[in-house]
Amino acid sequence: MLKNYLLIAYKVLMRRKFFTFISLFGISFTLMILVVATAFLDNSFTPQKPESKFDRALWMPRWRMRSPDGNSNWNSSGGFYTMDKYVRRIVKRTNGAVEEFAIFSNTSQVATFLSGEKIEFQLRRTEGAYWNIVDMEFVEGAPFTTKDDLDRNFVAVINEAMRNKFFKGEPALGKQITFDGQNYRIVGVVKNVPETRRVAFADVWTPISTDKQKVRKTTIVNNSDLMGEYECIVLARSKEDFEVIRDAVKQAVSEVEFPDPKSFNKMETMAHNYFSLAANQFFFDWENHYSQDQSPKLFSMILFCALFFMFLPTINLVNLNVSRMMERASEIGVRKSFGASGQTLIAQFLVENLVLTFIGGIIGLLLSVIVLKYLNESGLWAYSNFSLNWRVFIYGFLLMIVFGVLSGVYPAWRMSKLNPIFALKGATK
Repeated sequence: MLKNYLLIAYKVLMRRKFFTFISLFGISFTLMILVVATAFLDNSFTPQKPESKFDRALWMPRWRMRSPDGNSNWNSSGGFYTMDKYVRRIVKRTNGAVEEFAIFSNTSQVATFLSGEKIEFQLRRTEGAYWNIVDMEFVEGAPFTTKDDLDRNFVAVINEAMRNKFFKGEPALGKQITFDGQNYRIVGVVKNVPETRRVAFADVWTPISTDKQKVRKTTIVNNSDLMGEYECIVLARSKEDFEVIRDAVKQAVSEVEFPDPKSFNKMETMAHNYFSLAANQFFFDWENHYSQDQSPKLFSMILFCALFFMFLPTINLVNLNVSRMMERASEIGVRKSFGASGQTLIAQFLVENLVLTFIGGIIGLLLSVIVLKYLNESGLWAYSNFSLNWRVFIYGFLLMIVFGVLSGVYPAWRMSKLNPIFALKGATK
């Protein structure tokens, strides 16, 4: 029976090639957009190497100082002193809920010259514990350690792209690179990290202590010393410990002492994952940015947009299917006259539509591969690796099935309800 349905579906699709082309275009284009968007979201928010542990990580990239009257705010990254003196306290206060804690800098663009050639790269300074939270793939050597940071050893980890630029692809371990007037010995080389992995991304990593600005302050002079270009991340024992850690962070930042409390006297931050940070930034709700998680709101909006984006082409495809099936009223009348049941006709029409959707879906997936390849080569995001991994493929396959069923149920039901006598006369009501 299924073989006959498939054969009929092939004949029907070839009968009106223009309708088939329009239907396939609508299906493939819609699925391409949805799959590309899904691949982007998956690449940006799903824990994966080199951030495969980030399903249990909380990150504090944004900080705010507030004035006593609440009218003045200072929003930026935090200062090393603030995180080291106050936030690090949560490690002992949470009774083992914190597995690792690390402070690291924002990336900064650095330029150096090699044989007269200017080389630019993104530098990140980190503590040794940073390497226990990210899981970089080392192709040479190993990461620097906490001892390297404490001893102010001028060592560096570079990525493969920098190895190619500095050493023409030759082994880099033990060699030196120079920038900011300082010489760094290379102790490790890692695979390139996509820019979409915001915590792990950089071209070169060095210990925080090698920063010329002497970030390891034991005392501060003014309020500005509390802010800076640093972030911190917490690796929790499990996701169930998130609330305990968030409460501990709130308590820690409430203890910050201000050199000039008349200008600023309150510090705020919120421990985020990637998605919750994106949600809070997307809605520009800076008043609640440090106290409320907007993740459910953003998730609902993304789901609504996806359904709405599918709804319009589904309606168009329904109309095309109805028009195509109206031409087959006589065929339907004959089949019903010979005893074909409504369920049999519905099954046949659904198979036809699913075949059409499946072909359109395959085209859509192929187009998605081309678009993702273009995005990877465009340079919009450094070292981007958008791809159709198994998660994105499953999402695309499910979207394909949903699209086929939604656009086929109503036309199939409507045609199965035709009166056989009127259908034989060519009527469609």
